[in-house]
Amino acid sequence: AMDAASQSARMGAESVVLAYRRAKENMGAYGFEYKLAISAGVDSLFNAQPIEILGNGKATGVKFIKTEQTDGKLQNIEGSEFIVEADLIIKATGQAKQKHFLEKIDNLELDKRHKIIVDNQTFQCTNLKYFAGGDAVNGGAEVVNAAYEGKRAAHGINEWLDNK
Repeated sequence: AMDAASQSARMGAESVVLAYRRAKENMGAYGFEYKLAISAGVDSLFNAQPIEILGNGKATGVKFIKTEQTDGKLQNIEGSEFIVEADLIIKATGQAKQKHFLEKIDNLELDKRHKIIVDNQTFQCTNLKYFAGGDAVNGGAEVVNAAYEGKRAAHGINEWLDNK
């Protein structure tokens, strides 16, 4: 969500609103990602649950209802609906490592934080058939970091195939 919002703002969107159904302190995003989004001009809206996308074939807005945390459960506040105008809506549902999937790959080593261990130059994994980059390796950074690591991995793959 943070990358989508940040990049939308940087690419010239007139207005970007990042909405989250819970409070700011409950966000799953990294703090630096949120700060980058705000510095790019993104507005944030917390404790707001989207309940309807408005428009007939073309988005015109999103209807929200305010929320609050009560006894550890998220509750909608009855009668608190409001609308934010929008002509483009991006649904982002969070991020999570697929540790259980990665652990099934023979000889693929993960560090203590469950990040994939790779060669820093080629991004080749400890199971030599695999290459990795992005959040799975660096733990969470910007899209530009993932693109750079993907490019390095592509060169690593090419080199590995040439030597086979």
